[in-house]
Amino acid sequence: MMARTKRGRRSYGAGEWGRNRVRVFPDRKTGLYQMEWRENERRLTRSLGHRDWTRAKRQAGNPVNSSDSARYQTRGECPPITYFTFEASAMRRHATQLAAADVDALKGYAGLDAEMVDSLVQAGADVGLPVIVDLGSRGDYAAAVEAGILARAHAPSGPLSDDEIAAMVEHGTATISTLAVLESFARRRLRDLAFLEHPLIAATTPPGFLDALREHVTRPQSDEEAAFTAAIGERLMTAMTNVKRLSDAGVPVVAGTDAPYPGVFQGEGIHRELELLVEAGLTPLQAITAATHDAARLMGADAEWGAIVPGMAADLLVVRGNPAEDIGATRDIVAVIQRGVVLDRSQLVFNAQDDPGFRTVGSVAAN
Repeated sequence: MMARTKRGRRSYGAGEWGRNRVRVFPDRKTGLYQMEWRENERRLTRSLGHRDWTRAKRQAGNPVNSSDSARYQTRGECPPITYFTFEASAMRRHATQLAAADVDALKGYAGLDAEMVDSLVQAGADVGLPVIVDLGSRGDYAAAVEAGILARAHAPSGPLSDDEIAAMVEHGTATISTLAVLESFARRRLRDLAFLEHPLIAATTPPGFLDALREHVTRPQSDEEAAFTAAIGERLMTAMTNVKRLSDAGVPVVAGTDAPYPGVFQGEGIHRELELLVEAGLTPLQAITAATHDAARLMGADAEWGAIVPGMAADLLVVRGNPAEDIGATRDIVAVIQRGVVLDRSQLVFNAQDDPGFRTVGSVAAN
């Protein structure tokens, strides 16, 4: 999940170990500050995502509480909301910290056993926050469903029994689809890069990102990488089958992309996800509902957005054609309305003068 160990407030230099065995240091390649600490005889590291030493020292030295949350919000920054823990007993503390940071839900990641998930769900209930989990391929999802999680963060891409589906129906457990990320790892979409010319990508993405993706695709794979890609391709097909089974059984399927990954773009990615849901066997209208009403219902906000109803948020996408018959029509956008205001879409086009200069250093550049 999300937990960080307590740290002393003593000032220390970059690379120096603090009193509680925590240090911050810049990555040699990117210059981004990293935080490293020891917990239960293990050394853990995570990127802080910036190059501000003063801010890095503060993040490494101060636990999050309600006053920290208010301070970050006042300054227009996001409070630290990622924590690492190996103890079920820490869940209540971290859930309270995250509630103070004004999050909408708790997300548990791989490495949590059944006891920790159960503790997380209980802690979330105590502070009024639902729990979504990504337990990895070896996680005990059956126990997580019994514990009362709100949703699985990804569609099941392995064997899924009828009993597991029945349990999800009984407990009202949803699944977020994220088929697009499996397609990315399988490199299926990357076989033909013509999709990069679509305006939703070409007009909004820094050219350097697209160049890095094209270079990534042309790099030969090792035998090990090729085997991994093939295995993920099989998992993608299994996930599609499972999405259809879950939907037919009445399990809420919510559209999500897990962007960004190679070929999975923020913005355009949701259109691709809808296409994959239809390929999996959902009707176009079911896919659209997964991205609108069902998404709002998952977050407990279906009285506020997710449908075209008087009194609800006027966030609308106006398209040519009928996407209820042809899901590809969602890409043919005429207008975007946000909070009742028609947006000037020319302001959303990439402008080199406004480019902050970010470059790929992760999954594209490193592979």
